[in-house]
Amino acid sequence: MNVAVCTGASGNERIQCLEEVQEYSRNKGKAFEIINMWDVLNEISTTPIDEATILNLPDHKRMPLLEQAYNEAAERLNNMVDTEQQDVEKCVVIATHACFHWKTEYLGAFPNHVLPSLKPDVLVTIIHNMRNVKENLDNDISHRFTDLNYTDILYWRDREIGETRKWSNNLKRGHFIVARDEPPETLYKIFFNGKTKKIYFSYPMSHVPKQQMEAAVFLINELRKLGYIIFDPGSIDDAKYIDELLSAEPDNPLYKSLGKAVDDLTVKLDYLLIDQSDLIIVRYPAIPLKKAKNHADRMYIPLSAGVICEMVHGHTEGKRVYAVWLPDSESSPFFAYHCRREFQAEEQLIEYLKKHEPPILE
Repeated sequence: MNVAVCTGASGNERIQCLEEVQEYSRNKGKAFEIINMWDVLNEISTTPIDEATILNLPDHKRMPLLEQAYNEAAERLNNMVDTEQQDVEKCVVIATHACFHWKTEYLGAFPNHVLPSLKPDVLVTIIHNMRNVKENLDNDISHRFTDLNYTDILYWRDREIGETRKWSNNLKRGHFIVARDEPPETLYKIFFNGKTKKIYFSYPMSHVPKQQMEAAVFLINELRKLGYIIFDPGSIDDAKYIDELLSAEPDNPLYKSLGKAVDDLTVKLDYLLIDQSDLIIVRYPAIPLKKAKNHADRMYIPLSAGVICEMVHGHTEGKRVYAVWLPDSESSPFFAYHCRREFQAEEQLIEYLKKHEPPILE
């Protein structure tokens, strides 16, 4: 039986996401169970718990309640192991929080000393776009977090990731960050098969026409069909949302400040996604210029500092970096230096991966 602890800030649709993975697992003939710690807390409590006010309790009252709930979850896990059907592969996910952003401070949501009793194989933090999280919090019936602004949401997400990562030091399979908008198969493979190769897919996102973005997504889907886990940085659209806000109000100081926070945390997040991957795949396009009268077609190569920095980070962290270089001209020696291998077409990359980088780790 596989056991996972899945964290995530409020509003990120963590439970809905896991329920989609549950349905996907059933279609694959595997058992998948979600232990929602909020449900467990309500079941074991001798007095009613008000979701809107429980976070007002001081730590010396709130943490013992949480500890009791996690002890109950650990007992349920042990009972499942005792009664497990050996012919059915199963995963049980503990759905919880690592912390809460509450009235200008962060509150602990997990008694760390209970983690060994849960015996997790892997930890996962689910994240979501800040605009979706804000909408979900504003529409939540408990009205607990309607006062949080976008900056609060960003830093709560970052804190949730950081707290969960601290728990993973002694876990062989470690900790993974997965965006809510990634397909269910991503979490399914992380939960059930720790040997599936994980790819961070790097590609220019700024000043690139829609056609090239669609081509990048097409290649991502082709790699998924081959069996790889793909982490797509485009599954979080915070930077795109900031561009929309600033386009409408370019001089708004709040949006400019928020944009700086988004930029900084995007870089940090993308580096973490690289760190949890086995391979880095880069797709670097050439963009056609409009044909001028009496001139041949011309191309330009978009400068993407993000892609280059991601290549360097992956290279220096010991990751295998493969690049599809689509311009007709040769790449820079600095580009080539940080690649294990370059390809001139996506088909060449795919054929090479099939032969030399199969989707299952040996």
